Amino acid sequence: MTLTRLDDAHAIKHALQRSRRAAARGASNDYDYEYRAPNGRTFEAREFLHSDQPFFVSEIKPNGRIMQLNAEGHVIGSSESPRIEALAQDPNSFLTNLRAEGFDEETVTFTGEGFGVTTVYHPSLEAVAQKIAEALTSNAWLRSKDTSLLDDPTFQAELRESEAQMRADHEAWKQQMQAAAQDQPELFRGLYNLAGPLGEEQRKRILTYLNQPTEANWEQICNLIVSGGALSTVWQAWRAVDPSAPVSKPADSPWPSIPDPETLKTALRAAADQES
Repeated sequence: MTLTRLDDAHAIKHALQRSRRAAARGASNDYDYEYRAPNGRTFEAREFLHSDQPFFVSEIKPNGRIMQLNAEGHVIGSSESPRIEALAQDPNSFLTNLRAEGFDEETVTFTGEGFGVTTVYHPSLEAVAQKIAEALTSNAWLRSKDTSLLDDPTFQAELRESEAQMRADHEAWKQQMQAAAQDQPELFRGLYNLAGPLGEEQRKRILTYLNQPTEANWEQICNLIVSGGALSTVWQAWRAVDPSAPVSKPADSPWPSIPDPETLKTALRAAADQES
């Protein structure tokens, strides 16, 4: 089998095309792509269909840390590794050198770049493939952001304008949701989530808990968003009015406590008042 040359953008594009899959439900993008180079370097791309610059690409690269495992092989933490950082100075040989020095690849932590104001987007899959090819042939980790934009006065002005418009749009949406939520039954008046006023199913779950305050029923409502502007859940609303409310719940363990119905009603009203 002939290996793909590192600078073969045409072959990289076809490999990306073969990997195309629908993004997970609820994701902001529409399609995901992945490319693993012959030397093991891994790249991910995302496609946003309704955009003039629909593609984003990032590289999954070592972050200089190594996982710590207990006797059972479970991760119990991580620590910085100067040696990993040193090996990362040679991206194309990183995995080869890592294995040669006896590191377990599975314990090295890798991360991709997230989105930000300086994120670079690309017009086509060909551009994404070319970006990957350049990172491979230059033996440099792919950068998904252009931080030099932060020194560009024109970019700064556009950013301020965009942020102001986003704040205005959010405030308009918030007022619209609040107005729509006023038509709900009294207990739920003023409560809403990202989709609008609480739906009938959500209201039923809360009423069920108020009538039968069991742990099982609490599990059904604790993470429901009821305060859309702040994205606050029922649990957070309870914590806001009751200092004794638990701030965490151990996995696979019972709740330390659950709210009594009157306290929860108070919490819901307080959440609605906060949004008004």
